[in-house]
Amino acid sequence: MPLARLENFLKNLNGNTLYVDPNELDASDSIENKGNSRLRPFKTIQRALIEAARFAYIPGPNNDLFDQTSILISPGTHFIDNRPGYYVNSAGVLKDPVGATKTISEFNISTNFDITDPANQLHVFNSHTGGVIVPKGTSIIANDLRKTKIKPKFVPNPIDDNIVPASIFQLTGAC
Repeated sequence: MPLARLENFLKNLNGNTLYVDPNELDASDSIENKGNSRLRPFKTIQRALIEAARFAYIPGPNNDLFDQTSILISPGTHFIDNRPGYYVNSAGVLKDPVGATKTISEFNISTNFDITDPANQLHVFNSHTGGVIVPKGTSIIANDLRKTKIKPKFVPNPIDDNIVPASIFQLTGAC
Protein backbone atom coordinates (compact mmCIF):
# COMPACT_ATOMS: atom_id res chain seq x y z
CA MET A 1 0.00 0.00 0.00
CA PRO A 2 1.53 3.37 -0.95
CA LEU A 3 2.33 5.68 1.95
CA ALA A 4 -0.22 8.29 0.79
CA ARG A 5 -3.05 5.77 1.09
CA LEU A 6 -1.80 4.61 4.48
CA GLU A 7 -1.77 8.20 5.69
CA ASN A 8 -5.35 8.71 4.47
CA PHE A 9 -6.39 5.56 6.33
CA LEU A 10 -4.94 6.96 9.57
CA LYS A 11 -6.37 10.48 9.13
CA ASN A 12 -9.76 11.56 10.41
CA LEU A 13 -11.23 13.49 7.50
CA ASN A 14 -14.13 15.05 9.41
CA GLY A 15 -11.66 16.58 11.85
CA ASN A 16 -13.87 15.76 14.81
CA THR A 17 -11.34 13.35 16.31
CA LEU A 18 -8.09 14.92 17.43
CA TYR A 19 -5.03 12.95 18.52
CA VAL A 20 -2.52 13.76 21.27
CA ASP A 21 0.75 11.84 21.64
CA PRO A 22 3.81 13.75 22.92
CA ASN A 23 6.02 10.71 22.23
CA GLU A 24 5.24 10.56 18.48
CA LEU A 25 8.19 11.71 16.34
CA ASP A 26 6.06 13.99 14.15
CA ALA A 27 3.91 15.36 16.99
CA SER A 28 3.58 19.12 16.83
CA ASP A 29 1.57 21.89 18.45
CA SER A 30 2.27 24.16 15.48
CA ILE A 31 -0.65 26.19 14.16
CA GLU A 32 -0.13 24.39 10.83
CA ASN A 33 -0.94 21.01 12.44
CA LYS A 34 -4.63 20.06 12.46
CA GLY A 35 -4.10 17.13 14.86
CA ASN A 36 -6.54 14.92 12.96
CA SER A 37 -3.94 12.30 12.01
CA ARG A 38 -2.43 9.58 14.15
CA LEU A 39 0.78 10.16 12.20
CA ARG A 40 0.95 13.86 13.17
CA PRO A 41 -0.82 14.32 16.51
CA PHE A 42 -0.65 17.28 18.86
CA LYS A 43 1.97 17.25 21.63
CA THR A 44 -0.34 18.63 24.31
CA ILE A 45 -3.95 18.21 25.36
CA GLN A 46 -4.23 22.00 25.62
CA ARG A 47 -3.39 22.54 21.98
CA ALA A 48 -6.06 19.98 21.06
CA LEU A 49 -8.56 21.83 23.27
CA ILE A 50 -7.85 25.09 21.44
CA GLU A 51 -8.62 23.31 18.16
CA ALA A 52 -11.76 21.78 19.73
CA ALA A 53 -12.92 25.27 20.74
CA ARG A 54 -12.79 26.26 17.07
CA PHE A 55 -15.15 23.37 16.24
CA ALA A 56 -17.47 24.22 19.17
CA TYR A 57 -18.12 27.74 17.88
CA ILE A 58 -20.80 27.73 15.21
CA PRO A 59 -22.14 31.14 14.13
CA GLY A 60 -25.81 31.84 13.45
CA PRO A 61 -29.06 30.19 14.56
CA ASN A 62 -29.22 26.57 15.70
CA ASN A 63 -25.63 26.76 16.90
CA ASP A 64 -26.12 24.77 20.07
CA LEU A 65 -24.78 21.53 18.61
CA PHE A 66 -23.00 19.11 20.92
CA ASP A 67 -20.77 16.09 20.37
CA GLN A 68 -18.48 18.08 18.09
CA THR A 69 -15.05 16.76 19.09
CA SER A 70 -13.33 13.78 20.67
CA ILE A 71 -9.72 14.06 21.79
CA LEU A 72 -7.94 10.71 21.86
CA ILE A 73 -4.87 10.79 24.10
CA SER A 74 -2.15 8.18 24.05
CA PRO A 75 -0.80 6.36 27.09
CA GLY A 76 1.95 8.23 28.90
CA THR A 77 2.35 11.33 31.03
CA HIS A 78 0.61 14.47 29.81
CA PHE A 79 1.33 17.83 31.44
CA ILE A 80 -1.30 20.55 31.74
CA ASP A 81 -0.43 24.23 32.27
CA ASN A 82 -3.45 25.00 34.43
CA ARG A 83 -2.29 28.40 35.74
CA PRO A 84 -4.93 31.12 35.95
CA GLY A 85 -5.56 32.68 32.55
CA TYR A 86 -6.59 36.10 31.33
CA TYR A 87 -10.00 37.62 32.01
CA VAL A 88 -12.08 40.57 30.87
CA ASN A 89 -12.90 43.02 33.67
CA SER A 90 -16.17 44.97 34.04
CA ALA A 91 -14.80 47.77 31.81
CA GLY A 92 -14.15 45.26 28.99
CA VAL A 93 -10.36 45.35 29.38
CA LEU A 94 -8.30 42.14 29.10
CA LYS A 95 -6.23 41.54 32.26
CA ASP A 96 -3.81 38.88 33.48
CA PRO A 97 -4.21 37.29 36.97
CA VAL A 98 -2.03 40.03 38.52
CA GLY A 99 -4.23 42.74 36.99
CA ALA A 100 -1.92 44.00 34.23
CA THR A 101 -3.57 44.96 30.93
CA LYS A 102 -2.87 42.44 28.18
CA THR A 103 -3.57 41.78 24.51
CA ILE A 104 -3.82 38.51 22.64
CA SER A 105 -2.38 38.36 19.16
CA GLU A 106 -3.57 36.07 16.41
CA PHE A 107 -1.87 32.67 16.27
CA ASN A 108 0.89 32.31 13.72
CA ILE A 109 3.85 30.06 12.97
CA SER A 110 5.91 31.62 15.79
CA THR A 111 3.23 31.32 18.52
CA ASN A 112 4.75 29.68 21.60
CA PHE A 113 2.87 26.46 22.44
CA ASP A 114 5.78 24.88 24.37
CA ILE A 115 4.29 23.52 27.62
CA THR A 116 7.71 23.59 29.31
CA ASP A 117 8.14 27.34 28.66
CA PRO A 118 6.48 29.56 31.31
CA ALA A 119 5.85 32.18 28.60
CA ASN A 120 3.69 29.84 26.49
CA GLN A 121 0.36 30.98 25.05
CA LEU A 122 -1.55 27.91 26.25
CA HIS A 123 -2.33 29.15 29.77
CA VAL A 124 -3.72 32.48 28.48
CA PHE A 125 -7.04 30.79 27.59
CA ASN A 126 -7.48 29.09 30.98
CA SER A 127 -10.14 30.09 33.49
CA HIS A 128 -9.16 33.17 35.50
CA THR A 129 -9.24 30.99 38.65
CA GLY A 130 -7.08 28.30 37.07
CA GLY A 131 -7.91 25.21 35.06
CA VAL A 132 -8.02 24.47 31.36
CA ILE A 133 -11.46 25.12 29.84
CA VAL A 134 -12.89 22.12 28.00
CA PRO A 135 -15.21 23.41 25.22
CA LYS A 136 -18.84 22.26 25.06
CA GLY A 137 -19.42 18.82 23.63
CA THR A 138 -15.75 17.77 23.86
CA SER A 139 -14.74 14.33 25.12
CA ILE A 140 -11.23 13.50 26.29
CA ILE A 141 -10.63 9.79 25.83
CA ALA A 142 -7.56 7.81 26.87
CA ASN A 143 -6.48 4.66 25.04
CA ASP A 144 -5.46 3.03 28.31
CA LEU A 145 -6.70 4.51 31.59
CA ARG A 146 -4.14 2.71 33.72
CA LYS A 147 -1.19 3.95 31.69
CA THR A 148 -2.36 7.52 31.03
CA LYS A 149 -1.46 10.22 33.54
CA ILE A 150 -2.41 13.90 33.49
CA LYS A 151 -0.20 16.06 35.70
CA PRO A 152 -0.85 19.74 36.45
CA LYS A 153 2.03 22.21 36.31
CA PHE A 154 0.26 24.60 38.73
CA VAL A 155 -0.69 23.50 42.24
CA PRO A 156 -1.88 26.28 44.60
CA ASN A 157 -0.39 26.51 48.06
CA PRO A 158 -2.90 24.58 50.23
CA ILE A 159 -2.12 26.57 53.39
CA ASP A 160 -2.51 30.04 51.82
CA ASP A 161 -6.12 31.15 52.33
CA ASN A 162 -5.68 34.06 49.89
CA ILE A 163 -5.31 31.72 46.91
CA VAL A 164 -8.50 30.46 45.30
CA PRO A 165 -8.54 26.66 44.90
CA ALA A 166 -7.83 25.67 41.28
CA SER A 167 -8.52 22.62 39.16
CA ILE A 168 -6.92 20.85 36.24
CA PHE A 169 -9.96 21.13 33.96
CA GLN A 170 -12.97 23.48 33.91
CA LEU A 171 -15.79 21.60 32.21
CA THR A 172 -18.49 23.28 30.16
CA GLY A 173 -21.71 21.73 28.79
CA ALA A 174 -21.83 18.05 27.81
CA CYS A 175 -18.14 17.30 28.39
